[in-house]
Amino acid sequence: MTKTPQKPPAKRGRPPARSSPEQTRPPAGTEIAPLEVTPSGSALEDEWILLHYQLRNPSDRTLHSYARVRRIRMDEPHRTLELSLDDSHVDPDSVLDTHLQVPPFLPVGAHEKADLELRVPRRISKLARGERGAAPRMQQQDLTGFQTIALKVAYSDTPFYYKPGRESIGQQLRAWAKGRVELSHSAEEIGWRSHQIPSGSAR
Repeated sequence: MTKTPQKPPAKRGRPPARSSPEQTRPPAGTEIAPLEVTPSGSALEDEWILLHYQLRNPSDRTLHSYARVRRIRMDEPHRTLELSLDDSHVDPDSVLDTHLQVPPFLPVGAHEKADLELRVPRRISKLARGERGAAPRMQQQDLTGFQTIALKVAYSDTPFYYKPGRESIGQQLRAWAKGRVELSHSAEEIGWRSHQIPSGSAR
């Protein structure tokens, strides 16, 4: 019986490579679209004032925002509550600048939104001038009577990683921030009614 010669298997060509989605990354120094912050609500919970904001990222990259208040001030004459989610106010030559704690951050995806909740104490302690030459003393300051909020939020398009070295934590945080949002809005915009707080409950 004669064997029929078999043809060698045909060589298969390589399948065409799939084109991956193009990833664009702005060159260093390129400005990013600013983070948008919108007030969305408020509440009173025990010893805390809860403030709610919606963050919107109009850029093509994830933005990382401070997620905790770093400084609280009350402008009594104007009844303005000043909240800073930023460390630009810290003196770079102070001891505090080297002992800052790294704050929590809130990532906001490209063209996405995220909810930010801020917890502000109802009362803070401040140093008051003594009367008739007396030494300064500490006194409680009620924050629930604010009529306006002045908010400042630092953010960047890269996560923050602390690098031990010559630069302090404060210096690294300030260099990390690519932008800062400054927003001023009334208490009414977040549904805050200081006159609805029971008398003596926040004092």
